Amino acid sequence: MLPLNPWVVVMSAFPPIWIISLSRSADRRAIMADHMKRLGLPYEFVDAVDGSKLSAEELAAVYSREEAVRHLGRPLTRGEIGCSLSHLEACRRLIDSGLEEAIVLEDDVILDPALESVMERRRLLPDGWDLVHLHVGDPGHEPIVSIWGKRSLGGSHRAVRFTTQVDGAYGYLLRRGAAERILKHGYPVWLAADHYTGGDRRSKMDLNIYGIDPPLVQAGKLASTMPEAHALRKEVEAQRRAGTLRSIYEWLRERAARVYKRVSPFYRF
Repeated sequence: MLPLNPWVVVMSAFPPIWIISLSRSADRRAIMADHMKRLGLPYEFVDAVDGSKLSAEELAAVYSREEAVRHLGRPLTRGEIGCSLSHLEACRRLIDSGLEEAIVLEDDVILDPALESVMERRRLLPDGWDLVHLHVGDPGHEPIVSIWGKRSLGGSHRAVRFTTQVDGAYGYLLRRGAAERILKHGYPVWLAADHYTGGDRRSKMDLNIYGIDPPLVQAGKLASTMPEAHALRKEVEAQRRAGTLRSIYEWLRERAARVYKRVSPFYRF
């Protein structure tokens, strides 16, 4: 029997880290490379799909504007399309590699040094997990943690479930079966990447999603590469909130009118 290579044994205990990044984002790559070097973690940059470079034919082949407008109330920006395609390609990469798990990161994150030790204890994760978020979503839009389904991962960290969708796809541990499901339902693209990974029911992926508490990944401070997408999201969210408030107001007014008709001595039919 050939002797085991100790380096291979160590590496097999830790999933590969793939950092999605535009090939032209030299500054972001340099910052991430320095960060990963200081943590002593192996990683690989994976070229992101640049949505601004897609031709009309390429766009038509992978994106459904009609579905985006029908479900979201607006079309996706080219940046969002490219981001979704990039995460879908990470899923395809995992399947093609023959690996069972991989960590997928975006190129503007800050990792907690505890990432390594927690990932080495990932066998303690609940059975049947598909995707584990290493972050807690966009600042100010953190998901609500469920009181059920918590599992200790040793030390101060634990796996948790969420009762609301997780915004953002900054960093997550992805399982092969989940990658297959995401690819099956991911084309044509009509959702942003965080809707695929965050538990949006409209995606029909039905993923068994967990998170890590306290989080192991935080969003960085660099300017977004998709500012127009964030602006559109805020605008649509504001419109939806206004519409919801109008609906509540109309319902309350209707109920009040019915009550008035029943009890008022001055009302005449």
